[in-house]
Amino acid sequence: MLTLKEKIIISALKLFAEKGFHATNVQEIANHAGVAKGTLYAHFTSKKNILISIYGYYLDCLYNSLDVSMISNNQPFEERLITLNKVLNDYLSVAFEHENFLKMQMKEQNINDPQIMEFIQEKRGKIYIKFQQLMTYVGGEELKNCVLDVAVILNSLIEEYSAVVILDGADIPVEELVNFITQTITCILKGFKNKHISPILSENYM
Repeated sequence: MLTLKEKIIISALKLFAEKGFHATNVQEIANHAGVAKGTLYAHFTSKKNILISIYGYYLDCLYNSLDVSMISNNQPFEERLITLNKVLNDYLSVAFEHENFLKMQMKEQNINDPQIMEFIQEKRGKIYIKFQQLMTYVGGEELKNCVLDVAVILNSLIEEYSAVVILDGADIPVEELVNFITQTITCILKGFKNKHISPILSENYM
């Protein structure tokens, strides 16, 4: 059963996804959640605080779905790809389950508030670290120098194709998209391994 705070977050997210953050007022959020405006303010100090809570809640969901605890570089490459497939499947399943969050992110791409931006960057930075761990695991020690590049590419593939599915309505099942991303990452890793591609990001990037 949802807590009152979670109901407010879900209602605000739906309205922000439909109308945008600036076009939505606190009274509308309270009405949608079925609570009094004063009750809402007992849980959140401002509309900005609600937005920060939304980012925190859903970025934490994505972070927690990236289970890298089972990875081991002693596994053969094909087994590592199977693990990558499973981790990506869990991650994208969570992302697609919360499609309003992606819609809201697309509407709020130009956030000018330093506090919100710092909060989002910190949360996304933790996800990036897990992507790096995942790519280090898949690529192995010999491809350690290209991990940052591959992590950025992986994140871009996930974000862009998620937008194609959720925003553009493309009928692509999660399993099919995961297989495509896994195959693409495999080709990119082979390109680095065979020296057809050279890394451009240094360790200081993150």
